[in-house]
Amino acid sequence: MKKIEILGIQLSNLNYNEVLERIISLSKNSNHYSSIFTPNVDFLIKANEDTEFKNILNKADISIPDGMPLIWASKFLGESLKMKVSGSSLFFKLCEIALGNKIKMFLLGGNIGSAKKACLKINNKYGNIISGYYCPYFGFEKDPQEIKKIIKIVKNSNTNILIVGLGAPKQEKFIHYYKNQYQVPLSIALGGTIDFAAGAQPMPSDFIKNIGLAWLWRLMREPKRLWRRYLIDDMAFFKLILKQKLN
Repeated sequence: MKKIEILGIQLSNLNYNEVLERIISLSKNSNHYSSIFTPNVDFLIKANEDTEFKNILNKADISIPDGMPLIWASKFLGESLKMKVSGSSLFFKLCEIALGNKIKMFLLGGNIGSAKKACLKINNKYGNIISGYYCPYFGFEKDPQEIKKIIKIVKNSNTNILIVGLGAPKQEKFIHYYKNQYQVPLSIALGGTIDFAAGAQPMPSDFIKNIGLAWLWRLMREPKRLWRRYLIDDMAFFKLILKQKLN
């Protein structure tokens, strides 16, 4: 599998169907605990300032570009990524094929109540493919007892895939440090997807995602929370890409 480096992050050069094929394969391999991450511009900016996060992203089995700016940047840098693979869209496609491929998923994270609602909605629509759910409290990562509890719950769920929606970089760090303890074949970090599945948060259309304006859609919905990320912090991306090009 070829990887293309953007700002020090190795991105897997796969199309949508190739990612799905690998997910199915990895979810069946109980001898290796794999991880899939979905970097976007915000991830790369965070990783540029957090060496630990950068190293963890680069240790993923698959790291798929979740954002059109990464596709545009790869073309500008001279090595084109095949396509953007939206993490949320990938999850719902996985729900469609899970039953036929005998795949079970466990939901970890989301806002309070979202994991339970998502579990009920998904199982009602696609069949009994969600084996369980758990929503840890804010700041759980500093509580060793809560972490032990989560590890035990997930390990006992006998699931194939752990869907982790804790926000970056918390979700990637959790997977990296604990996957060998909860022992699920495949862990996928998917940010707000659990909230999308629960209906707690609306999801931008595929058209908006494909033209690279998902960030603007989210900004218009949550300006107070997101204005600094998109209008100030992430603007450094373009400067850093130009610097990589010139080097």
